[in-house]
Amino acid sequence: VYLDDFYSYNYFIRNVEGDKSTIHIRNKKYLGKMVEGYYKIEEFLIDSNLCRYYTDIFNMHFVYWITSLIMSDIPDSEKLELVSSANELLKKDVKVLPGFNERIYNNLTKPILEDDYEGIVKNINIIKRYRGILKYLSGNLLKTRR
Repeated sequence: VYLDDFYSYNYFIRNVEGDKSTIHIRNKKYLGKMVEGYYKIEEFLIDSNLCRYYTDIFNMHFVYWITSLIMSDIPDSEKLELVSSANELLKKDVKVLPGFNERIYNNLTKPILEDDYEGIVKNINIIKRYRGILKYLSGNLLKTRR
């Protein structure tokens, strides 16, 4: 069977020790490789004169990347390295969509634009603590309603 211009993707999320889908991997190596891929895509956009699609292509990827960084347990020193390697890409996006068009990430815009990597990591850690508090509170609310 020949299917012209047909693209298919089969995705199965695994979350078993020793066999985890990449969606569950949140380490420096994985997040760093994502940044490398983003730079290759940016290079393609520049070479193809398609930069006008930058934000359309990257915004949700950056939201995922930042969310993965927030949810990771990597040390701040590694977060700092990752943020500094990705910041030029992130900066282009937040100039068009402050906070990546996500209210919870608004406090990342200023440090990204100012190349304040320590400020970015600080705010990422604040967001992580905030989410942890929300998760704790929502879990307790569910228990009290039972």
